[in-house]
Amino acid sequence: MNPDREELKRRLREKIAGKRKSDNVQQLAQKLKSDPQTAFLSMGIDDKDLLSKAQSITKNPHKALKDLANLSNDTQNSTKEVKENRVEEDDDEEDLPPAQI
Repeated sequence: MNPDREELKRRLREKIAGKRKSDNVQQLAQKLKSDPQTAFLSMGIDDKDLLSKAQSITKNPHKALKDLANLSNDTQNSTKEVKENRVEEDDDEEDLPPAQI
């Protein structure tokens, strides 16, 4: 009545192999459709802004990519402005007097 030890080992190996071979991409796609925030968290994305926009990102990914590109351009432009301001501030400062020995 009881399965022998070898039979139990075989079943366990098959079960583990089945989980390893399962199509995680399909599971993730289903999870993205049903609950995008949980799917993002499972992928390691924990940014509050992205999680709040998760539903719209999954519904219209092309628009989300355009928004991300615009955000990236805005960030680059603001970084350039900050660098230019720093250079101008450095020009305004006086040089230190030479060190006397």
